[in-house]
Amino acid sequence: RSIRRYANTNKVFILTGMPDINFYFDKKTAPREAKPLRLSDAFYTSYNSILLFSPHSYDVQKYGKIKLVPFGEHVPFVEEIPAFGNFIKWEVGISSWNVGKDTTVFKLPVNELSVQSKNDSIGIGGVVCIESIYPDFVAQFVRRGANLIAVVTNDSWYGNSSGPYQHKEMSVLRAVENRRYVVRCANGGISCIIDPVGKTLESTKMFTTDVLVGEAGLRNELTFYTKHPLLIPLFASWVSLIIIIMFIFLWIRNKFISKKS
Repeated sequence: RSIRRYANTNKVFILTGMPDINFYFDKKTAPREAKPLRLSDAFYTSYNSILLFSPHSYDVQKYGKIKLVPFGEHVPFVEEIPAFGNFIKWEVGISSWNVGKDTTVFKLPVNELSVQSKNDSIGIGGVVCIESIYPDFVAQFVRRGANLIAVVTNDSWYGNSSGPYQHKEMSVLRAVENRRYVVRCANGGISCIIDPVGKTLESTKMFTTDVLVGEAGLRNELTFYTKHPLLIPLFASWVSLIIIIMFIFLWIRNKFISKKS
């Protein structure tokens, strides 16, 4: 209620990280991955999510995290073998997040933002935490119409080590690859705005309560990398495979020749 009041009063959109829980009181209508609720016949799904709240609207756009941290956020193959979840489960229950369904691009109506754009809406690709380290995954959001990339993360786990700094620099690569501004909001980490050539325009310090205000541009063009993010990795894999096959072939041939001689 307080979030809606803030959005309505200030006429702003609010994009933020938040758990998203859905309850199902009929087992027939519950999805296969729904989990039973303790002391009840109901079922539920829970997602590590990004939500977009709009002013003067009860519609909430949602994105559920897809790239979950193995064991920390999701036990692998737990849907196929539910017993796995009983052996590996944190007391706080965060190892049981459900896997998100789709690479959702948030849509902000241009007429409500008072900005100039060729399109009717502005697209924001929001990714959660570790998802920002996957180049081809982030490129999917841009191909689906994201004019801006947003990263919502919690880097408190690593303390004041090299981890949060390295994680922040991963977002620099995503900005350059896709030629998009990246707005990064980190809890216990580094919040920042990165331009399309990888320059950090504004940033906060580690473990400091702060407010960051800045401008981020909107881009429409698709880079060669955005269109073909796996081209170089696949090429490198094929070259490596050919070298391995050639090495095995030469090794067998040399063995055969040495036996003959």
